[in-house]
Amino acid sequence: MICARCDEPILRGQPSTTYPVDSGSAAGADITVHAELCAMPDHQTAPERGTSAYWWPTHSQPRRR
Repeated sequence: MICARCDEPILRGQPSTTYPVDSGSAAGADITVHAELCAMPDHQTAPERGTSAYWWPTHSQPRRR
């Protein structure tokens, strides 16, 4: 089984806790995490500046007539 918090395996005999998760569009699911607080890996929550078309400056280039 894999911990939903840290993505590390939960070994046999290691204490774990299972939580139900409700879903508005599908059937609910259960997630299992280590009973002892484990470190959550870093994850990106917003796009990097400059990788999206919305971030490209359109006003920095002179307009041609």
